[in-house]
Order: sequence, then structure tokens, then C-alpha cells
Amino acid sequence: MFKLRTTWDGVFPEECLNQLDIGVNQIDRAWPIKSAMAMAAVGAPAVTLSSSAIEASKETLLKKQKELLELQKKRLELELLQTKAKLEEQERQKEKLQIQQDVKTLRVDRVNPSSSTSTRPCLSLPSEVTSLRPSAVSINPES
Repeated sequence: MFKLRTTWDGVFPEECLNQLDIGVNQIDRAWPIKSAMAMAAVGAPAVTLSSSAIEASKETLLKKQKELLELQKKRLELELLQTKAKLEEQERQKEKLQIQQDVKTLRVDRVNPSSSTSTRPCLSLPSEVTSLRPSAVSINPES
């Protein structure tokens, strides 16, 4: 029959023959489609779905979307926990470095007391004693 169909190329318009090829191909998948234009139109076979199948598909889609949102939420929560743990570790490292620096400073002060920031004497004298001049003090051993 296809050989007969090939003889109609000049007799019928190409669009009509393409529609014929598509229609016969839907009935008999072995029927070749001669035109490339018609082959593009056939690309995917026509599918009809019942309303119950559509509803089931919608329910499945909604369920999958909900599952995806839950997984994304869990992923974000995990990332948040990891970030918090990293931040806490950085704080511990910072405190550790500060303690090490304080210990080094104390060691330097102990070894080299002249570089100490404190300039006050260890013993403080009353102001009356420090304001006296040696010439103003009279020592009378007889009294």
C-alpha cells in the first residue's frame, strides 16, 4: 500500500498526504511517514488521560513538592548547625590565642620588670614624709 501512496505525490497536496501518513501511522506503527514536517508533528503520540488519572498525577506532584520542601528545610537546618559549630570553634580558637598572648605578656613582665607598665613604687609613703626636705628636718638627739 505504501508503494501506491508514493505515486500520489504529484496528484494530492503534500499537506493532505502528510495527514494521511500520520493517521495511518497511528493505526499501524510500521507505516513510514514520508515528510520530515509530518515526522516533527508526530514526535510524541497523542495521549488522553482520564480526570481520575489527572487528579492522581496532581496529588503525586503535590506530595513530591512537599517532600522536596521538607528536604530543603532539613538541608538548611543542617547547614545552620554546621555554621554555628564552626563559629563556636572559631570563638574557642580566638579565646585560646588570647590566653596564649596573655601568658607570653606575663612571662615577659616577670623576666624584664623594667618594661612593666606599672611605675608606682611597691611601698607608698605618707605625703608629709615625702614633702620634707633634708634641711628642714632637725634631729635632736638630746630630746
